[in-house]
Amino acid sequence: MQFYECNPDIHPLTNTNITPDPYSVPRIGPRIHRMKKLFNNRDAWQPKDDWLPERLLSEKLPTGVGAGIGLSPDELRQMIQSHCQARGWDENGFVPENS
Repeated sequence: MQFYECNPDIHPLTNTNITPDPYSVPRIGPRIHRMKKLFNNRDAWQPKDDWLPERLLSEKLPTGVGAGIGLSPDELRQMIQSHCQARGWDENGFVPENS
């Protein structure tokens, strides 16, 4: 599907008037991500919900280009904090009311 084919669906979802050009999609993504986070916050999301299953933090990749690479809980915690900071959310992952 080409972007211009889905353009009529964009306005009701984002409440913006976006024309079908290649520069529109990068502006839509952060808005959709924020709306999803607000929905989750409203439905009792908690910081502990932004976590991976224990197996993914305790086992290293067995094969492929990432063989032997793993992710520690500290690394995941840092990634989550960096993501929240980049999005302008508070340190617990909540969207500030004034944003």
